[in-house]
Amino acid sequence: CPHTRRCPATHGLPAPRRQAEENSGRQAQGACAVLLLGQDRRQGCRCVHLEGSGRHQAGCACRRARGPLRQQAPRRPAPSASPDAAQKEQEKKVEMISFVDGKRASNLGIMLSQFGKLPNFQPVAEAIINCDAKMLTPDRLRAMLNFIPQPDEIENAKGVAPADEPRLGKAERYFFDIKDIPNLEQRLTCMLFRARADEILAALKPGLETLKRACTAVRTSPKVRKALEWMLALGNFLNGTSNAGGAYGVKLDTFTKMEEARSADGKTNLFEFFVGVLERNDLADLDVELKDVPTAMRVPYATMEADINELNKGLGMIQRQLDTAHALLSAPVPAPEQARRMAQAFITSMEPLHGAIEPQFTEMRDLYKAVTDDFNTTVTLFAEDPKKMSTEEFFGLWNHVVDRFKAIHAKHLADAEKERKEQEKREREEKKRLEREAAKAAAAKPSSTSPSPSPGPATAAAAAAASAEPADEDTAKTNEILETLNQGINAGFLLRRQRPARGESTMRSKLRV
Repeated sequence: CPHTRRCPATHGLPAPRRQAEENSGRQAQGACAVLLLGQDRRQGCRCVHLEGSGRHQAGCACRRARGPLRQQAPRRPAPSASPDAAQKEQEKKVEMISFVDGKRASNLGIMLSQFGKLPNFQPVAEAIINCDAKMLTPDRLRAMLNFIPQPDEIENAKGVAPADEPRLGKAERYFFDIKDIPNLEQRLTCMLFRARADEILAALKPGLETLKRACTAVRTSPKVRKALEWMLALGNFLNGTSNAGGAYGVKLDTFTKMEEARSADGKTNLFEFFVGVLERNDLADLDVELKDVPTAMRVPYATMEADINELNKGLGMIQRQLDTAHALLSAPVPAPEQARRMAQAFITSMEPLHGAIEPQFTEMRDLYKAVTDDFNTTVTLFAEDPKKMSTEEFFGLWNHVVDRFKAIHAKHLADAEKERKEQEKREREEKKRLEREAAKAAAAKPSSTSPSPSPGPATAAAAAAASAEPADEDTAKTNEILETLNQGINAGFLLRRQRPARGESTMRSKLRV
């Protein structure tokens, strides 16, 4: 601890020695302006004098110590900075070369960080020259296309001397390394198209085929046409001789209007009645005819048009770049070796791709044109404007019709099944009731008491019942009861009730006489 001559610090000493130390410190004359007290004062002087004379002077607070003054230990040197820190410090002292706008340079630095820590961007330049799809992924290509160097930036990069390369910033170094690549933007666009071509073609074909099937079903299906005839007949019947009557066709909003027209009791609407008419005229499977409509509603037709245009534009750009590369290689005057190498790398990478994609694109383009013509014809058939109605809107209306038809048809089937079960239950109950009444009537007829045993009415009924095959278990039980009654009557017994014996069934106890 550094102390002045009048420092009141006690240094953790006992009270008597503390006072003496303070008094001695006040009497010191400059030579002992700083006191550093050690851990053990008995082992010699722990005082370090600023002058470093090595002798105790008059008025020194440590005058009582024995032996020579111990010299101050040399200070340890400060730890040296790391190489990176030293390099950064050196870079701060060197004036950096900057010819890219500050905000653009910052955004470009963020984009370049996805390549990792590179001493320079020569690997990126080589990947562009060789059309390396492994290093230049679609996401990286999209980002690089946002930072194509401008002509003035290319000129500034070409003006940098080789000795000044260490003074270039990150953005400037990137432009310096790619400055000699010709048609950079077209090259990157062709590489991005190569990465997306297969994806676009794979998504186009299923959607176009679905749209074509849905248009054909709506326009040419016999069951759809028959259903529309019934719809037209119902509408003309309801409208009668009014201005809306006598129509010769239906529009798509007719389905919505039919749902709004309700019955007098409010329990049903015209569309539900229309579905019932179709069910009674073998048109209950109308939704099967329109099975492609829900999928066609979700096909992004506008996006597909953009994809077709992208394929056309990409193939055209690749063809132009291939022509340029072939012309450079076959020029009478040989081009520089670097330019020839870049042209040959582009041909090797892009020519097979162009030959494989061009036939598929031609097929998709023809299919797209056929689907467009089918859709326009179908929409016009329903008195709609194809320029104002999209595929999502048109097939969305038909999808609503299909969903409502399926729901109402399912409800009708459930109601019919419920009615059938209730009818069967009523028939069983009616049959049992008739059998009970027949048995009761047979038991209530008067019996004959002639001495000679002659068959009575119960006997005749029993004989008739026995001659007939019992229809079911209830009929068999009824015949058994009648036969027992007849035997009792012929024997002359009086009918009476008895308690059933232990172990006898209830049915047998009822038959006792």
